[in-house]
Amino acid sequence: MVVKITEKLNAVAGQSVLRGIISEIRSDGLIAVDISNNNDQTYLCEFLQSGDQSINLSSGDIVLLISPDSTSPLGCIIGKVGRYSPTNEPTTPEIKQNRQLKKIESDQIEIQAGSKLVLKCGKGSLSINEDGTIIVKGSRLLSRSSGINKIKGAAVQIN
Repeated sequence: MVVKITEKLNAVAGQSVLRGIISEIRSDGLIAVDISNNNDQTYLCEFLQSGDQSINLSSGDIVLLISPDSTSPLGCIIGKVGRYSPTNEPTTPEIKQNRQLKKIESDQIEIQAGSKLVLKCGKGSLSINEDGTIIVKGSRLLSRSSGINKIKGAAVQIN
């Protein structure tokens, strides 16, 4: 039954659904995908984003795409091929699997947590609790200011 639907799509739109491997993600947002069963053809593709969850793509990922046709020179990646993981089971974030430096550049970055946010590095940590308590821990704490360095609170306790 699926084959007949695919054949109808091919006959009507002149496009094919293909399986390929991402060879490059370009700075302009286009994705180069190698199709090995088509004389080592490479297609430049856009990406279909659907649903609330974002999909992280990287070189070497296997994807399904709709091939370009006479109306558009670009293909369109319609999904990433991989093993199924139910959404209620925790998955390992990509940044934990890849220990290279990740850099985010933006005018504003917002991270939200339901009850607690913890940033850790070595012996240091920064914890923010939902009640507004902020705890900074480290083997050495340094505060610098080129201007006035103020400490304010209903009461300030040192040692």
